[in-house]
Amino acid sequence: MVATAADAQNVSFGCGDDYEFTYFDRAYFDQELRRSFSFVDAFAKSQESILERETREGLTHSNPQLFVGDAIRPKLDRLRQRFEQNAVAAPSAGSSQRSAETESENGQTVPPIAAQSAKSVGTEDTSLNNWLSAVVSWVPFLALIAFWVYFLKKMKTSRQAALVERSFQHMERVETLLEGIAARLDHENRR
Repeated sequence: MVATAADAQNVSFGCGDDYEFTYFDRAYFDQELRRSFSFVDAFAKSQESILERETREGLTHSNPQLFVGDAIRPKLDRLRQRFEQNAVAAPSAGSSQRSAETESENGQTVPPIAAQSAKSVGTEDTSLNNWLSAVVSWVPFLALIAFWVYFLKKMKTSRQAALVERSFQHMERVETLLEGIAARLDHENRR
């Protein structure tokens, strides 16, 4: 899935220090994903919202684009269904829910997709031992460092071998030159 804030011929708006979000980010992430469990539906509604805002402000339309590949489409549908099932199950478990929005522990409103993702991540993380989690997260870095050190040593060894080889070649040339000088001196002494 690829989403762009504008098509190839236009620019998007709202970039800069004066804005907390770009027009696209506000419409898609801050507004529509709070109301929908579907990335695709939220994008379609954010396109409408952006078009209205740009028209109202007299701006050239940015025409946000969305491409959903065949491989990701069924996964997005399953994700949407899972979020919807969790949203239906949540009120019966005693939690309150405002329309499709969820309230976090600190009282902030969280988008349905973000809330469901956070719940999933939270339950998975608590089932892992902290030590095991740390080891699993550091193993790739440690392996990379070990690999790097191994190759540094190999390079150093190969550099040393090359230096020794060049030294032997140089000594052979010097020896050849000295033999040549000795032969000339010997030849001159015989005359």
